[in-house]
Amino acid sequence: MNKHLSNYLYGALIIVTGIILIALQAQPINSIRYTIAICIIACAAIGITTVVKSENRKVRFSYHMLHAGAILIYSIALLFAAFSIEQFILFSAVYFVFYSFSEITFCFWLFNLKSQVGVHFLIQRFITSFLVGIGAIVLLSYSNANENTALMGIGILLILTGINALLYKPIMRPPEVPVLLS
Repeated sequence: MNKHLSNYLYGALIIVTGIILIALQAQPINSIRYTIAICIIACAAIGITTVVKSENRKVRFSYHMLHAGAILIYSIALLFAAFSIEQFILFSAVYFVFYSFSEITFCFWLFNLKSQVGVHFLIQRFITSFLVGIGAIVLLSYSNANENTALMGIGILLILTGINALLYKPIMRPPEVPVLLS
């Protein structure tokens, strides 16, 4: 069994949640918020499983703990406080701003570590995070113009974050130890 299966399930479920939201965009807010909140709670459960699996790895543990906690809070906010589409959009935008900020911070954190990190991995993470952040700002700016478009935007941002999770791989490699010749 793949040791990163929980990461892949997490990413796939976020993508499915985004697709479900796009499909439900014309439905009443209660249908949308309950369905999406339940899907996000399932994502949080998988995220917590990933946290438990990476407990002995400081960087991975911190990263997954941060995201599992954030997505759990997001799902609870949707379930118990998003009574209108405007509130749903606002809570989603706040989550995506947090996601973007934490991913970009994570990239800078990895740049400063002594471990070798693939630059292409960091660039991909940074670009995706930046796009999600811009998407969240656009979402906030134009949410009143067309609610269905805003819900589709949230679905697209969920799909982007899911793709980012699917592209995850262990990026921390121990530093190379030079071999001393006798």
